[in-house]
Amino acid sequence: MRSLAIAVAVGLAAAPALAAQPPLTACNGDLRVTDRDPNGLNVRASPDGAILTALKAKDREVEVHVTGATGQWAEIDTATLVGASGETTLFKGHGFVAFSKLGIVSVWLAAPLLAAPSDGAREITLRTIGDTGALPDSVLGCSGAYVKLRVRDVVGWARAF
Repeated sequence: MRSLAIAVAVGLAAAPALAAQPPLTACNGDLRVTDRDPNGLNVRASPDGAILTALKAKDREVEVHVTGATGQWAEIDTATLVGASGETTLFKGHGFVAFSKLGIVSVWLAAPLLAAPSDGAREITLRTIGDTGALPDSVLGCSGAYVKLRVRDVVGWARAF
């Protein structure tokens, strides 16, 4: 019995440490794939997991339905190829894609940038998406019906889902 305990302890010490992920935040909305890699955007089983598939745009837009966020990763349950000729499901299941490869589908252009993901949150001064002509540079995360955006040098939240 003692040798089994030693073997288990040695095995655990030799196992590679898994990267700790922040807890999952629930989200519900659609984002557009902005990655232009001809090989497509990788969908992973977990943020540091195996590649499940690659989403290839084929000269059309790909939208993903985001159900959660953990760190720099969006949890998705579907990916759809959209365009004038209709929609085609590219992925259905449970996967993760990098937020850095996603953009907004639509933002109400008069929506203010907020300090927090809440309707009652303070508006970030000098930055209203529509009236400054500044479109979001990148998507950084999401929470509920809000998406976290970088607009020029400002980071804030918009109700964009």
